[in-house]
Amino acid sequence: KAIGPIRALVTTIQGILRTGDLSRRANPLKGRDELNALVNAFNRLLGRQERLINSMHTSLDSVAHDLRTPLARLRNTAERALQNPEDSESKTEALSDCLEESDHVLSMLRTLMELSVADCGAMRLRMESLPLADVLSNVVELYEFVAEEKEVSLILEPIGDDVVLIADRARLLQLFANLLDNAIKYSPKATAVIVGAGREGDQVVAWVQDRGTGIRESDLQKIWERLFRGDPSRSTRGVGLGLSFVKAIAEAHGGTAEVKSRVDIGSRFVVRFPLKPPPEAGEMIEQDAASC
Repeated sequence: KAIGPIRALVTTIQGILRTGDLSRRANPLKGRDELNALVNAFNRLLGRQERLINSMHTSLDSVAHDLRTPLARLRNTAERALQNPEDSESKTEALSDCLEESDHVLSMLRTLMELSVADCGAMRLRMESLPLADVLSNVVELYEFVAEEKEVSLILEPIGDDVVLIADRARLLQLFANLLDNAIKYSPKATAVIVGAGREGDQVVAWVQDRGTGIRESDLQKIWERLFRGDPSRSTRGVGLGLSFVKAIAEAHGGTAEVKSRVDIGSRFVVRFPLKPPPEAGEMIEQDAASC
């Protein structure tokens, strides 16, 4: 009876090695002794591995599909340039197009690698005390020219001095840059994108709101998936990874990301962070992404 949990664990491991079925779990006996704690930890580990492998299969299929277009475009551009070897102007233009396409592919692959690191629980975080007003003002300043080109107004609402959290500055900049880029991209001319933040109890809450095309209700949960792009956005170029990255960064800090949206009215993206990161977020600081 004492070694029952170990026997269940061994049986489960042997079954997984024989069949490759990661959905199998060991059943702990009643009680809360150390052996049952081991079985429960093993089951959580199996669950995590199953999610990672399923995510990897989905990502590989999606990447294989999404990379075809930019790679085919790059090849066609190079072929057209070779057909006119005497035309230096067309060759220069072709090289420029090839660079743009290669940057597009590299951006997709780089973000996928960072998402894989986040899935492994190994996102490196350099935690420090940050006034969120400084972070958001930096991002808004960075995107002012982009918004001006699209004739979209950027509005940063006043943020109190008490809106401070412990987080990684670089990762927060990436998170809000993705949200702001997304909002500007899908906002029509003469509309505004509003950015703000505040405190709600033991949380810091920040939001980015636009008056853009909105998101269909059936797609509200799918937008966080890797490489997902809703039908209304097909004409706007992107790699479909920005919102996945937003969610990964928020969760690495022990927070959440959510959205409320109505078609043709706009979207409001909200991220919530605990004032103090949970213990697991602290563990991420020490982990090495190379171990993933």
